[in-house]
Formats: sequence, structure tokens, C-alpha cells
Amino acid sequence: FMLMLQGDDGGWTSVDKAIGSPKLEWFNAANVFVDIMVDHAYVECTGSILQCFATIKKMRPHMYTPKMKKAGERGVAYLLNSQYSDGSWEALWGLCFTYGICFVTEGLKMSGISKDHEAIQKACSYLWAFQKEDGGWGEAQESALARKYIQAEKSVVEQTAWAIIALLNGGYAKDVRLIKAVNWLIDQQQVDGDWPLQPMSGLFYKTVMIHYRNYKRYFPVLALQKYQECLSVK
Repeated sequence: FMLMLQGDDGGWTSVDKAIGSPKLEWFNAANVFVDIMVDHAYVECTGSILQCFATIKKMRPHMYTPKMKKAGERGVAYLLNSQYSDGSWEALWGLCFTYGICFVTEGLKMSGISKDHEAIQKACSYLWAFQKEDGGWGEAQESALARKYIQAEKSVVEQTAWAIIALLNGGYAKDVRLIKAVNWLIDQQQVDGDWPLQPMSGLFYKTVMIHYRNYKRYFPVLALQKYQECLSVK
């Protein structure tokens, strides 16, 4: 099924293979949603599929086929070609540049791309430029409309977790800036183990914000787990 959804450009869509012309967007009658007439390839979806293929290769090698290998190579090429000149990747289903960079770097790294690859290091440099004084990251919801990173007033738990995951893929586990981010994330955890309510970080077709309640729980745990795993690697 996943192989079937890969587009001609090598990327993966969200729910259906892109089979219509982008010109169909001219007939979009919605007042709010952007790019809804045909499905498009998305960097975060592509990064996720690459993670899946890499996991199959590692955990179930007998299931890893030549078709998966070829599809993965095309997916890597799509991601490398989709990187903006400033080093970022723009996502559609979450805000926006922190989300995209997180999923793409994870997919590239799991696919065998070195942490020292120019694309990954450019993405890391992009993220470092937006780290807040407290160690976290906060990308404002206005980033979705502006199509550029806009600083939020405060750091956001899940966005900080996304940045940490991406920077760990760049080999920065022992960087003092990364340690500061990890400590900030830990300090936000409440006594009951939960994290406090965060601003909406989910996104729908570039215009509508969605509150995914488990983002503030899932992604910090994932980031902290990855951090510990990176520290244990000699």
C-alpha cells in the first residue's frame, strides 16, 4: 500500500496517490484550505515512510524487498531536492519548520544518510538560529500563513522536542545548547508526569490549527529516549 502511494517525484502523499494536475487547484472553492483538490507529496509523510522502511530493514530483513530499497532511494532524493536554501523543510501537518525538519532528518538518518551530510547540518544550523534564551523552541502559528519561521512568545514543549530530535540526528547530543534544551523540556514536566497544556501545533492544509492532545506527551518522551540512546552510543 505504501509503495503504491509514492508519487512520480519520489515523495509520499497523505491519503491518495497524486494523479491529478496541480492546475486543478485553480478550482479550489474553499475559503480556507490550500492545496486540497489533489493530494501532494509532503516532506513529513515521506520522512515517516523512510523511517518505516528502515525499521523493516533492521527488524524484519526478510520483509525488506528490492522495491522498498528503490522506493527509499527515490524518497531520499525527493527530500534532498525539497530542502529550502536556508536549510529548512516546510511541513503541512504540523508547525511548520520544526515539524518538517524533525521528520525529514529522522527519515534521512535512518536511511543511512550521515549526520555530517550537508543537508542535515544546514537544517541543524537553521534550528540553532531560532533557539530561545531558555533553551527551548517556539514557532508561532502565524508561520503557517507567512511561510517562514515566526518566533512565538514562549517556548513550546512539542516544538522543542522536534528540534531536539532533529539536532540529535545532526550529532549534537553533547552540545551544551542541546543539553540546555533537554533540561528545559524536563523542567516543564509536571509532578503527575504530564506536561502542561500547550498552544496548538497541529496544522491542516496550511491554514487551520488543530490541537492534538498527545503531542505534548508523545514527542517529549520520544526526544528524551533518543537523547539517552545517543549518549549511550560510543
